[in-house]
Amino acid sequence: MSDTLHSPQHSPMTSASADKPKSRTGCLLMGLGGGCLGVVLLCGGVMGFGVFSLFTLIKSSDPYQQSLARAQANETLIAELGQPIEAGWMLQGNINLNDDDGDADLTYPISGPNGSATVKVKGSKQDGVWTYEIMRATVDGSGTRVDLGDATTESQEESVVEEVSL
Repeated sequence: MSDTLHSPQHSPMTSASADKPKSRTGCLLMGLGGGCLGVVLLCGGVMGFGVFSLFTLIKSSDPYQQSLARAQANETLIAELGQPIEAGWMLQGNINLNDDDGDADLTYPISGPNGSATVKVKGSKQDGVWTYEIMRATVDGSGTRVDLGDATTESQEESVVEEVSL
């Protein structure tokens, strides 16, 4: 009886089971999963690049650059926040430009070694000249408001038609 159990006919690896094709379901699922992950990563990268581009565009605008330069040079803010005063990465608002006309409404954080503040800029541009209704910094904690505005400034921006909102 022991001869029949170990005979090639009763072996667990008979020719019928050796010829049975292996399932490729795992490979298929792995390929689909990897492909979907690739699409998700690509879309996320495109969206991230878009947000980065918008932030860069707004941060290069005259209202942002002028208000930041004025905040960094303001004696009251230097006394409250210390030096250097740097802008934070978070930005809220919008800028609309159409050739030599447009408007801006921005809010962004600044900080120094001794504290932080929020800068608010609201203005309009006509015939290449920015006029600011509001350009101020509010110191966090104390609530001290510091006027950064001067009534008008000449714009050096190129003629562009665009709308940027965050």
